[in-house]
Amino acid sequence: MEIYISAEGKKKVMPDMTKITFKVNSKNASYEKVISDGIKNRSELISSLVKLGFGEKDIKTNNYFITEEKRYNEKNKNYEVVNYLFNENCELKFKYDNDLFNKIMLSVSKLESAPTCEMSFYVSNKRKYVDEILKDAYEDALYEGEILAKVAGKKIIECKKISFKPFDDNFVTNENLEFSPRVAKTLYSVDNNISLTPKEIEVSKTIYCLFIAD
Repeated sequence: MEIYISAEGKKKVMPDMTKITFKVNSKNASYEKVISDGIKNRSELISSLVKLGFGEKDIKTNNYFITEEKRYNEKNKNYEVVNYLFNENCELKFKYDNDLFNKIMLSVSKLESAPTCEMSFYVSNKRKYVDEILKDAYEDALYEGEILAKVAGKKIIECKKISFKPFDDNFVTNENLEFSPRVAKTLYSVDNNISLTPKEIEVSKTIYCLFIAD
């Protein structure tokens, strides 16, 4: 007798790592000037982070582009470039520590052209939790399979097949915290020690089992 069972394993995980994305930008009517200003702003950001103990290799660029800001000219009946916009996203990942986070934000908020910051939390050791989630799901599936087999007057003798889709969960919080330069400067002018507590991440996985009962 074949018994097909699906079961879900769930676990709430407390993140231990954080990622801050610094959105460096500049704006100018000159193409050359917008690039030089953007590079200057990035260099000042990196310098402020290096002073806190990070290496330049810790700061990764994940997005870089220059766009045109256009305006319609009624007289010439066409769009004209009025400004160039420089945008670069720099990522910094580190083991979350509230004191270190405050030092980073305080330092960055003092920059002449402070970047907008986006922050998220994630889990460093995913494998540990994946094993636990799959084990719990299998135990639930076996329990349900044994009940069905008992109802039919039989007993589970083996699990012939287990399948599940690969984990596509990155164990990352869905909520992103954003800090604009204005907000950061206001916050840290009042309180230099902002307290942030990561929210638990709930991860789940469904497995499919084929049991043989006799």
